Amino acid sequence: MLRHTLECLKNSDWPKSDEPSYIIRIEEYHSKMFWLLVLARHDAKLSDLDCLLRDVWVECCDHLSAFNIYGRRFSSYSDYDDFKDDEESGLSVPLDEVIGPDSTFTYEYDFGSTTKLRLSVVGLSPVAPKNRPLCLIARNNRLKIPCHLCGEVGEYLVTNWPENPYQIIICRNCTKKKVNDLEPECVMVFPNSPRAGVCGYVEEPKTAIRWYPTGWHLGDIYPAESEEMLDEIMNSDEDDEYSPLDEDA
Repeated sequence: MLRHTLECLKNSDWPKSDEPSYIIRIEEYHSKMFWLLVLARHDAKLSDLDCLLRDVWVECCDHLSAFNIYGRRFSSYSDYDDFKDDEESGLSVPLDEVIGPDSTFTYEYDFGSTTKLRLSVVGLSPVAPKNRPLCLIARNNRLKIPCHLCGEVGEYLVTNWPENPYQIIICRNCTKKKVNDLEPECVMVFPNSPRAGVCGYVEEPKTAIRWYPTGWHLGDIYPAESEEMLDEIMNSDEDDEYSPLDEDA
């Protein structure tokens, strides 16, 4: 994917920069199931990167966040505009003052139910994002996880399964069959995010789309049809949900 991305950037009509842009790979700290590739202009700030991560992957309740870079901490709640070796800084720091080629650092969002990410500078490009400090240039496909009940491809995340105090993923047909056991506020389209099922997180494509290249649309990044079907299932009359013969099908 990185090789493909570098070739696409090389052949694009995006502007060249006086200084190279960073290509940053972002992934869940303990897993590689969810990942992003971000093109960051050299003068982009940590606050810009924080904003992208919130909009695309983690924002739920306006929690605090922080980057940890080479032993220094840069947080959303610090009053410092600059940094020293023994101080915690805010996020208004340009990336090129704190990272470089091959840098690896971490990001944490929410210090109660924490989502921790690993960020790595995996390449440089002479191309700069158009009209913005950062651009999301690649990400993992939406995961295909088996339904907890039947093994078909799951579509919805249930955050408080009534028979067990944990989360499960179920398919559309099983959602129809079990609709009377489900609370509408606890069922959602399975998010393409490492924060899926944590705190009050719900995927928000309308905030994510602004970090995509020009030409992308909401339908390209989010399965709106799945959400519409979920609303229909959860609001359907009991008699219309399914026939008892469905259990034997």
